[in-house]
Amino acid sequence: MQPSSSNFQNLRIIHIGLMAGPIFFLTICLTILKDRVLIENEIFYLVGLLIGIFASVVAFFIPSILSKSMKDQTNKDQSYQTLKIIQWAVIESSSLINLVFFFLTGKQESMIIAAVLIIIIASRFPSESEKDKLFPSNNLPYN
Repeated sequence: MQPSSSNFQNLRIIHIGLMAGPIFFLTICLTILKDRVLIENEIFYLVGLLIGIFASVVAFFIPSILSKSMKDQTNKDQSYQTLKIIQWAVIESSSLINLVFFFLTGKQESMIIAAVLIIIIASRFPSESEKDKLFPSNNLPYN
């Protein structure tokens, strides 16, 4: 039981770290943008919106798609950890892209998209029940 608990502790630390990056960058952007010259370009908002929508949709489908390809692996904890890190990285990268667009343009829409993506990362917290759902342990040790 100890390796699973340690694995979840590591996952929680990684989860907090991946959430902290966009939150810190958003805080920096909000303090710096007060005295900055901004770029006027509508394409940044549209690209950020498309990336945000794509990332949030992909993040919800990645677990079911990748868990099917990882069923044959013996270490379910490591497979779940890999799956979650990929899921969080997709969302975090799209939130950071939107924050960069917010930094460049100052458009509140890009900041809102990034904030929604940060909330999505927060909602994807690792859990034992999700791991058991994605990687059911049908084979008992005495079989």
